[in-house]
Amino acid sequence: SNEKVFVTLRVCFACKVEKHIDLFSTNRREKLGKSYRCKECSKLQSAEFREKNYSLVYARKFKTDVETIEAVLFRRVCDICGDEPPADKRNPIDHCHTTGKIRGLLCWNCNKGLGAFRDNKELLQKAINYR
Repeated sequence: SNEKVFVTLRVCFACKVEKHIDLFSTNRREKLGKSYRCKECSKLQSAEFREKNYSLVYARKFKTDVETIEAVLFRRVCDICGDEPPADKRNPIDHCHTTGKIRGLLCWNCNKGLGAFRDNKELLQKAINYR
């Protein structure tokens, strides 16, 4: 017969738990139009890949080579205030949002500060001169 079967449950390939089909990402290449891994396992897998291949991920993001990223990360300390990140963290790689060019390594506070001033030199100077 030409009846369509609607699947509502699926077993995740990674965690082996049967879950509702809505907990799987859409993937048109797969038979049921859904990923074989649940969203939770996919997210975990992505995080693990990013951590294991951190330099490669950021080299691709900033369209540069792994050696450039590793040289920036090697310094470890913030280029503005000199703070080191906690042992279990990295300082973020600072880049120009217009050109994508890497500028250096900043701690989270300095990175957020520059972001708050929208990388505007005049605005930063006004903040410096503010009394």
